[in-house]
Amino acid sequence: NELSKTILTYEQEYCVQTIQSASKSLLVIIDDILDLSKIEAGQLNLEFIGFNLQKILHEAMQFVMHKGAKKGLTMIAEKVDRNLSKVLIGDPYRINQVILNLLSNAVKFTDKGSVKLAAKLINDENAYQEIEVIVSDTGIGMDDTFVEHLFDNFSQEFESVSRKYGGTGLGMSISKRLISQMGGYIVVKSEKGIGSTISFILKLKKGEVSDLQNEEEISVNEDLLKDRKILIIDDNEMNRLVAATILLNYGAQVMVAETGELAIEMAIEDNFDVLLMDIQMPVLNGYETTGRLRIAGYTGPIIALTASAITGEKEKCLAAGMDDYITKPIKEKAFISLLDKWIKDRPYSMIQPKIEQPLYSLEGLREISKGREDFVTKMIELFCKQMPVANNELAEALNVKDFNALSLISHKLKSTIDNLRILSIQRVIRDIETLSNSNISIEDLKFMVDTVIKTIDQVVNELEKELIKRLN
Repeated sequence: NELSKTILTYEQEYCVQTIQSASKSLLVIIDDILDLSKIEAGQLNLEFIGFNLQKILHEAMQFVMHKGAKKGLTMIAEKVDRNLSKVLIGDPYRINQVILNLLSNAVKFTDKGSVKLAAKLINDENAYQEIEVIVSDTGIGMDDTFVEHLFDNFSQEFESVSRKYGGTGLGMSISKRLISQMGGYIVVKSEKGIGSTISFILKLKKGEVSDLQNEEEISVNEDLLKDRKILIIDDNEMNRLVAATILLNYGAQVMVAETGELAIEMAIEDNFDVLLMDIQMPVLNGYETTGRLRIAGYTGPIIALTASAITGEKEKCLAAGMDDYITKPIKEKAFISLLDKWIKDRPYSMIQPKIEQPLYSLEGLREISKGREDFVTKMIELFCKQMPVANNELAEALNVKDFNALSLISHKLKSTIDNLRILSIQRVIRDIETLSNSNISIEDLKFMVDTVIKTIDQVVNELEKELIKRLN
């Protein structure tokens, strides 16, 4: 993305666009494989909550409307059968996922004509309703052989179409398995060159309006996050937008960081009530960013945002220094409940004046010298003379990966840093001493050493000014 913003030749621009397209396709494949692996491992748990089918249909059509209009297609959303229960019990997210897959395929494989979405009541019982959701199009259609293998993972029939239109070949397989797990089935009718009609039938329990209350309960308190300052750390613009929109609706003040490096800078410079940390980011991922924040002394809550629900993922996040974990796509109710859990008992960071920690203090030297300022002046002179040399030694040891030297230099620097009460790097210098010979990544070690060098440089600059005053 950053490269695409620079001045490129036509050939370079083409290459960058190819990389971007391939990256997006790869992410879709990964998401599909994760879903499929959870289904096959029996780890996909369905929800049974109240939802409004008409709302789901409307939102799904809105999602693909722009793509359809761009291709010049007529997008038709038929009126929902008036006898359909206003509230049904099931998993609205997974039902929406299937509808979106069917609609997206219909738009993708239709070059002219229309795409239509409809829902009808098949059977109405006392406690249940059998419904059918139908997606039809005037697209390329399928022959019997293609239909026969439509739900296979990576079918050969799909491969040639996939090359032209894109996609993973997993969407229909996942949709069928989801519908089957919900106790339903999918029906396909298609004719090559004419179009397709694909529908799914589900038997769902009828609900009451009161069943929707749990979903709406938190939204009643629109000020739940009022005056709370939250940092969203995610390289994906759509993910940032979704999270920010939800948070703003509850009164939060929201800031965003696209990279781990920027997040570290912002979190240390500002006061945030909570950090929302994406795991899979380029350059510096969520685990590494969290580790560096903790090394730098950040103590506030960090909540992982991840698309992975694989067993052990939560434990991995907690081990990295995060406080909690929520999976994407974000479900508003669970998301707000989790934030409330971590924020409700915390003081309001953003309305408290930020207390600046002094860069250093001479009080330690004064205590040692029993108040003799000539001793303090001499120690300042020594510090300003010796510390640039120590910084160079640290940088050189890191450069040649001499971890024993790093540990030894850090050990020697401890007392000087303590005597000058350079609080911001007291813990870091000790970590370098003990971690240099461990399995810490070179990137994390570099971050720690750079932090020490930068801080010492700042202290030297300030003490040189102090020295001039004293000598004059």
